[in-house]
Amino acid sequence: MPKELRSAEIWRPAETSSLTRRMINRFCMPTPPAKRGRVWPRRFGVVGVLSIVQIFGLTSAALADPAVPTSYESRFTSIEPAGDEIFLAVVGGDAFVEIRVQPGHRVEIPGYSGEPYIQIASDGLVSVNERSPTKYANDDRFATSELPDFADPAAAAQWTVVGSDGRYSWHDHRTHWMSYNRPPSVSGREVQQVFAWEIPLTVDGVDRIASGTLEWHPNDNSVVPVAVGAVGLAGLGLWKRGRVRLLAALAGVAAGAALLAGAAQWLATPTIARTFPTLLVPPLFAVVATIAAAALAKTQRLKATQVIILACVALAVYTVGSRDVLSMPILPSALADPLERFITAATGWIALGVGALAGLEMMAAIRQGPAERGAASVTDRS
Repeated sequence: MPKELRSAEIWRPAETSSLTRRMINRFCMPTPPAKRGRVWPRRFGVVGVLSIVQIFGLTSAALADPAVPTSYESRFTSIEPAGDEIFLAVVGGDAFVEIRVQPGHRVEIPGYSGEPYIQIASDGLVSVNERSPTKYANDDRFATSELPDFADPAAAAQWTVVGSDGRYSWHDHRTHWMSYNRPPSVSGREVQQVFAWEIPLTVDGVDRIASGTLEWHPNDNSVVPVAVGAVGLAGLGLWKRGRVRLLAALAGVAAGAALLAGAAQWLATPTIARTFPTLLVPPLFAVVATIAAAALAKTQRLKATQVIILACVALAVYTVGSRDVLSMPILPSALADPLERFITAATGWIALGVGALAGLEMMAAIRQGPAERGAASVTDRS
């Protein structure tokens, strides 16, 4: 075996207790020539797992019906008789009805069959009837969940406390379109009303009716945000051969922005309906990977480029998972819609551009011998 291939620099993981460095050494450590054919399956296996988590995670999240980009917007229009004891809103486009009750007032909300469903006491204690069929019908958007045998609108109420601040959010089928297909009454490029709806409730013993409308919005043109997102490639104009740290920095900025956008989407779903934020896993992985790549770029150029490629694949997974942001008109996010769309598109462009340049850097490093690679790393112009 050549002397250079027996060197500690090539074969031993970096001697550090850093969690990031241990992760990189585990998945991206240079591999003996005899095993080199199995290098990429092992390294991209990590991102493969991320992709699976993303796909199946989004599927499981859909069963819990979080707020997602949509073409529908539901809104309250009035409460009769009027009063300021309560505040009602629809959040997440048409996903959840939210109620806030002022202290000292009692509110009762019946289910679809008129049975007791939600009650909010004057001290802010929020309770849900476990025997209400409405509770289980509201578990998913299209009411496909099977009702348990004990769910009976005629049964005596069995209350479970779910909050204590006079605030509650729930999925209400009266406020949204109950089909994957577009309503037959809407078409064209104009915002159109699908139907008007009502939710009965009782406030301090007085019956009231909350009224609202559901509107359909035509999809936006995704070409514009995709084209604007290409601005994210501007930083690549600073790249020259050997500037590995620049590539890590660009990918890191994109990862941080994607992490912010994903968090804004997740926070748009009411607390009671939040599931594990699978959308945040790829950008979080990319943030860690780019930090590690920047640390490795000076002394281990090949390893750094491989880690950057992994980060770019993770960002591509995020972009694919967020693609509806580019065309859906209603975005459940704490960020402004144009900013959300720009971040998503720019992340995809940067993943492609930085990934391609990192691939060129990796091929150049592979063509170099170990000694040349080490010398090039020391003189890294990044």
